[in-house]
Amino acid sequence: MKPFIFQHADVCWPEGATFLHAYLTVSDHDRALHDLVTSANDALKDFPLTAVPLQWLRVTLDQITDCRAALSG
Repeated sequence: MKPFIFQHADVCWPEGATFLHAYLTVSDHDRALHDLVTSANDALKDFPLTAVPLQWLRVTLDQITDCRAALSG
């Protein structure tokens, strides 16, 4: 498996361009993922970190950068 590398991490996207991202959200519908994230947050609670609230957490599954998703204007 190849490592996940963002293609546009250090350059500005072209004006008006958007790129498709596939995200995974954490919800009560997936108890295993919910429990994993909750237990990770509990394990890190004594470290100088601020956990993202579950309703705002997004896990990037993929970022398609070899073509634009849309071009506004």
